[in-house]
Amino acid sequence: MLAKACGSPCYAAPEMVEGSKYVGYTVDVWSSGITLYAMICGYLPFEESETALLYQKILKGYYEIPSFLSIDAVRIIKGLLTVNPKERLTFDQINSEPWLQQGKPVLVPPQKKHIKNMTYDAMVEKKRRSRQNSVTLEPILTSSEAAMGAGLEIEVIKKPKVKDPIPQ
Repeated sequence: MLAKACGSPCYAAPEMVEGSKYVGYTVDVWSSGITLYAMICGYLPFEESETALLYQKILKGYYEIPSFLSIDAVRIIKGLLTVNPKERLTFDQINSEPWLQQGKPVLVPPQKKHIKNMTYDAMVEKKRRSRQNSVTLEPILTSSEAAMGAGLEIEVIKKPKVKDPIPQ
């Protein structure tokens, strides 16, 4: 448990404002909620010119929910900005929130594809065989070993090595 309050007043969790001992990650969840709110709405949920009024709002959890927020965004913000740290969202709950799942790729196991009566496995095998019959390039040095040892520039000519496409 931590006891020392730190950070910006607008991001302070209620338990810090009260001066209570607190668990670090629950305070981080709260300040993440402040950050998320600010990123979506364009302003902080708790702002007052007087610190005493600011702390009253934080302790009561008074902030406005703009009408343009989606239901999923409202749910995650409310979960992050829950006054009671024991009821605040956990990391696992945050990760499973629908708002965070939007646009996340869904992993689908590969399925065998049939293209013109050919299975995917047959296509892979055909591709593998065609690579065996391909041309490979092998470098040939035209300069002498002495020139190489002396640190001189060496001209490299690539000569194609052709494999016999018809097996014997």
